[in-house]
Amino acid sequence: MPVTRILASQDRLQWLISKLGEETLELTATPNLEECADVFEVVLAIALELGYSSDELEVAALKKKVAKGGFAQGVVIRIEG
Repeated sequence: MPVTRILASQDRLQWLISKLGEETLELTATPNLEECADVFEVVLAIALELGYSSDELEVAALKKKVAKGGFAQGVVIRIEG
């Protein structure tokens, strides 16, 4: 039987960041919608833990997309230096 616990507030952000790494590895191994949803859920939880709403996260993502372009078209900018 699974054991659950509630993380202390001071431990949540670090746990979520670690969880993001875990979920990203799972997405890398099995790229599908379910794994994308898991990564999305963890990113949203991180934003909420940092005090941002889901709307604020979406607006910030759209602003960056407009300013710097998005990832969907596969265009990569490489800065040589």
